[in-house]
Amino acid sequence: MKKKLLSLVLAGAMVASTSVSAFADTITDVDSTEPTTEITITGKVANDSGDLPAGRFNVTIPTTASFTVSEDGVFIAPEAIVVQNDGDQKIDVYAYKFTDSTPNTDNGITVIGKSGLSEKNRTNVSLNIVGNGTTAYLGSTPGTSNGIYSDANLSSPALKDGTKIATVAKRGTQKLTLDGEAGGKTKNDQDGHVANAVNDTFTLTLKIKKSTEQ
Repeated sequence: MKKKLLSLVLAGAMVASTSVSAFADTITDVDSTEPTTEITITGKVANDSGDLPAGRFNVTIPTTASFTVSEDGVFIAPEAIVVQNDGDQKIDVYAYKFTDSTPNTDNGITVIGKSGLSEKNRTNVSLNIVGNGTTAYLGSTPGTSNGIYSDANLSSPALKDGTKIATVAKRGTQKLTLDGEAGGKTKNDQDGHVANAVNDTFTLTLKIKKSTEQ
């Protein structure tokens, strides 16, 4: 079975994968000496609401994901994208920007609204991503929405900051799910014929923010 492969890059360009650096002291000296080393201890005390002082993000997010569409037009979703928050604060994850590397050509995959799929072949797909928040819908057509929409038909651009798709507890994890649907014209339709397998590359930028729900 021939499949079309799309690679989705989760680009944490905003602040999505900053972490606290680890430090170590390597001691190399003759054993007739008595070397010393210092350990810096950082302490934090929570306030009465349980909030800790402002710190740094310590978030791990996979940088690639993929999906395939079979010759029968079946959309095969990838495994969940796991966001791991090892920091001391709850975080919000936003779908901030979606970019198609070939938005104006017929040589790759085009991400369109769900309402237009029935008359398209399987090189056209709808895509969305969600965690435990609002679903973000993705689109290839550049515009004021940065490729992020609040509805499946791509008629309502997301807000300036994007769409909040997940909230992750401190020292917790949250799965993000990429899902979609392929065009309705299958290989049995004359208009659904796809002679050559194709692939394409998109970039999804996620924004990480300190949650307002600490």
